[in-house]
Amino acid sequence: MPVRGRGVVACAVVALAVVCVGPLTPATGASDHTINVNATGTNGVGTISSPALPCAEGGSGDYRQYQLQASVPAGTFSALASSLVATIDVHTDQALAAISGGNNSFLLTSNSHATLENDRGTMQLGLTASGAPNALGSCPRATMGFNGSQVSGTGSWTVRSATGAYRNATGSGTFTLTAGLLPGATNPWSLALNGAVQIGEPALSISKTNAFWGNFGLDYVRRIVSVTYTITNSGPGDAYDTRLLSTTSPTAGVTPLGPSPQTLGDVPAGKSTSFTVRYQLGATQPCQAVILACTFQTVIQVDMPDAFDVHSTQSAGATVTAPVLPPPL
Repeated sequence: MPVRGRGVVACAVVALAVVCVGPLTPATGASDHTINVNATGTNGVGTISSPALPCAEGGSGDYRQYQLQASVPAGTFSALASSLVATIDVHTDQALAAISGGNNSFLLTSNSHATLENDRGTMQLGLTASGAPNALGSCPRATMGFNGSQVSGTGSWTVRSATGAYRNATGSGTFTLTAGLLPGATNPWSLALNGAVQIGEPALSISKTNAFWGNFGLDYVRRIVSVTYTITNSGPGDAYDTRLLSTTSPTAGVTPLGPSPQTLGDVPAGKSTSFTVRYQLGATQPCQAVILACTFQTVIQVDMPDAFDVHSTQSAGATVTAPVLPPPL
């Protein structure tokens, strides 16, 4: 869940209306997001080099570098359709089986990775499936099996790099891999990625920028005040499909007229967007006959989904003061 915080109240005079903005309840820091991607294909393609790594000059296996590609359906990694591209660098060596519990292959960690990508950015997960160096010298201990045509086993992953909306991602998890490593471009494979990642979350600051008499000034006679608010995403994470959910007022005699909900669109970190709503002032409350400079409280609720489309409802309170002058005649 997002971390909620408190702020201070700030006031200023803008366009002949007093602006007082109360504390927002922002979502700060990072939240865990589950990674559960199961991809399969029959398009594994790569190269085979022999001999492989020296293994203290006693190696007898080969080196197989293969690439795997698959589509990831919308709703799996994010609400968007995504893609998975994995590179696996496998060292196979029968000599390793005797000291690795029957396993005879491992991944070269520096080159093995899986990249998840969509229109919002990329996230590269470094794949590790090897143990500490063994008695053969420089070769890591084998943790995966290879039967001459197919590698299989498990390992771990960590976020190695990320771009776009996932630019500050961290996290880790496990993977399960089965992949044909024969010549050709039709090798079957499957890769399951499970774990959790954290990204920066959106955090909204909201301020009223203008209070005015709308409808060419006729709203003054109707005791209706229009208020334009500016929302700024002050968090480290981008927000997508932001929506104004509601406007309310705890002040007696004030009736919000909306419109709400409103679609506000995407709000990247550090960027702002604005919206306008209206409030009806009662005949006797909060002010009596004269509504110039009439002051009342408002509360705004905004939904700010993050880059993984996890919704976060955030609220802000603002003191609104109607214009101090009537509309021009």
